[in-house]
Amino acid sequence: MMKKLMERVRMIRENQKKNGTKGFSMIELIIVIAIMAILVALIGTQLIPYLEKSRESKDRATLDSALTAFQTALIEIEAKDIKGQEWTFGSLGDDLEAAFEKFSGFPSGDLSGMLKSEAAANDTPKVKSDDNGLLTLTCGTIEITPKGSGTTGS
Repeated sequence: MMKKLMERVRMIRENQKKNGTKGFSMIELIIVIAIMAILVALIGTQLIPYLEKSRESKDRATLDSALTAFQTALIEIEAKDIKGQEWTFGSLGDDLEAAFEKFSGFPSGDLSGMLKSEAAANDTPKVKSDDNGLLTLTCGTIEITPKGSGTTGS
């Protein structure tokens, strides 16, 4: 098959030399385009994991700033006993939601819509407080704890 194709290309080249025409034949152009398409397909599949890591990193930063805004909102509304509580974004309560929106810069209900990675986009962000009052924000497989807590997001 390849031998016939190469023979055909050689014959076309000889005809072009006889006629004095210059340029590439249609077959040569198709071969080059096919090779380029194969290379793009190979390279594109290699980039997909890096794009997902980039989205997840951006989502971690978004959730980290949301957790900081949430902590500030709790201070603003003077929440005293938060141990063992859990909040879901979009249903925080009027005072807490208004304070959160003030410090975060975006509506609490839109937080899950802002997340782009597969690890977080299909889940509702939740904030949990443990028995010591340490807050943890989780969304999908991403978990964020305050920076000074000694633990990192998983």
